[in-house]
Amino acid sequence: MKHFFTLLVAFIPFLSSAQLQDLAKLSEGEMVYSQYIYDNDVKLFGYFLIYELDQLDKATTEYEYILLDKNLNPVLNTRFTSKTHSKVRRKFVDAEYMGDNISLTSRFIVGKYGTTERTIFSSIQLISLTKKAIKDEFYFEDNRLV
Repeated sequence: MKHFFTLLVAFIPFLSSAQLQDLAKLSEGEMVYSQYIYDNDVKLFGYFLIYELDQLDKATTEYEYILLDKNLNPVLNTRFTSKTHSKVRRKFVDAEYMGDNISLTSRFIVGKYGTTERTIFSSIQLISLTKKAIKDEFYFEDNRLV
């Protein structure tokens, strides 16, 4: 009986590391944002991750959005390109479950990391879970939706 428990204890790290290794290989980029997604702010729906893949050129950056269900199974995996500017950086702030969509809020910030930084504007993107597509970004300008 002692040998059985010794073998069981010896194999537990191997069993638990298998899932962790798969999660590490979800994307080739650098993770820039992660968020728990709740259904009606009560029940865990899943996990939302954003990876910055590559800067394609001086004006375009490619991101990858990944949604995992509560059991860490991939549900949505899609790539997205965003315009970038030399002195403005994008900071992902919030992801929220809204029926068949996930609402993703971003801030565009001027300034250096950790020092004086100022938000120029915030934008919202809707990611459709049924169509597995990203809708156009929108933001408010002079109390109008643009």
